[in-house]
Amino acid sequence: MNDAEYEALKAKIKGHMDYWTVRLGLRWWRVVSEYVRDSGDMKTDGNRAPDTAANCAADWRYMHATIKFNMPVYAESDADEQEYIVVHELCHVLVNETRDPEELKGFTPHEERVATTLAKAFIWTRDMTRDEAKL
Repeated sequence: MNDAEYEALKAKIKGHMDYWTVRLGLRWWRVVSEYVRDSGDMKTDGNRAPDTAANCAADWRYMHATIKFNMPVYAESDADEQEYIVVHELCHVLVNETRDPEELKGFTPHEERVATTLAKAFIWTRDMTRDEAKL
């Protein structure tokens, strides 16, 4: 990925982040985006995760979250999937508080399922609203 492609992809992610943080009510959180240019440097919970498109580390106690985007993997997704990835990671911000205090870090299958379901529901609802507006 050359510099121009990298910057264009960052701008696209920023657009999705701006759109969805407003619609999901997350503007009062501090949500930071980080961009990993080399997949070999992508980590999740301290472990190498070169095939992961993005991950979210949220701390509900301080209303702070960092979403890391693995740019080479993210770039392989089509436009709809790229938007879904952003929404999915933002859903982790919404549900992070439900984690068991002993599991503040680490993979949680239930949280993944909830983030997936919510992301699909939010996008579906947005699409239905657009469809109805066309009628």
